[in-house]
Amino acid sequence: MRDPDRAIPPGPDLISAVDGTVLAKLKQAGRHYLVTSLNVWDVHVARCPCAGVVERFVEHGDMFEPERSDPLRNEEFYFLRDKASPKQRYMELSTDHGLLRIRFVTSYLSRRIEFFCEPGDSIDKGQRIGRMLFGSTCIVETDENFEFSVDVGERLVAGETLIGKGV
Repeated sequence: MRDPDRAIPPGPDLISAVDGTVLAKLKQAGRHYLVTSLNVWDVHVARCPCAGVVERFVEHGDMFEPERSDPLRNEEFYFLRDKASPKQRYMELSTDHGLLRIRFVTSYLSRRIEFFCEPGDSIDKGQRIGRMLFGSTCIVETDENFEFSVDVGERLVAGETLIGKGV
């Protein structure tokens, strides 16, 4: 439940949404994905990687409703498909550089995801946007207008670590 203040770097570069370790950096079908794993000691409050306007939220996955429609299932890149029933919720932002998604993924034991904003809200770079209560994974997804500059295995600090540049 810690939520320290962070020194947000100025400029247009993307910053890390969460504390954690980079698990994967992927590119598929014109989209870039940065997958970050949080451990129990990491701060679980997320920050916005860049300024934008909240367009919508999408949520799916529930251990107790296995037949529920999954709006993300048909995406070309579906995360944690092999988990029994991951809970995933993402926020879409329109930014000066295109569509940005911030996706939280939790599991059976830790399924609570909260966002602190609503569709239509203008969000500043580094602003607190939500938290995973004991959640485990965050995926930041961008289009071809951003390139991630961090490497697999690198430790990130939410709101402080530069993770990408506009191209």
